[in-house]
Amino acid sequence: MKPRIPLLIIILLAFSACSTFNSEKWKNDKSSRKKQVNAIIKSKVLLNKTYPQVLELLGPEDFGFNRDDTIKSSFRIEYIVGSVMIDFDRLAIRFKQDIVDSVYRYHD
Repeated sequence: MKPRIPLLIIILLAFSACSTFNSEKWKNDKSSRKKQVNAIIKSKVLLNKTYPQVLELLGPEDFGFNRDDTIKSSFRIEYIVGSVMIDFDRLAIRFKQDIVDSVYRYHD
């Protein structure tokens, strides 16, 4: 029974490594986003971050909506999750007063 415990630990560590957020991988490998998006949401790593801080972590947004750079107001940015451009998921990040207010995933 003892030999199974180390194997179980290795499997759990491998699984948790697959579902963690890695900024460089997110920015450079769009196919990795599907595995990372839940970790971003669950860890709340983006909450209370500013727009420049989010860009530093995730890179330039794929979609930006209703942003007026002269006035700090509410706006939303989005990133494509996965590599398919039709029928894809998005990571949406909503800002209020230039601070991340909410982060969620939805299907387009």
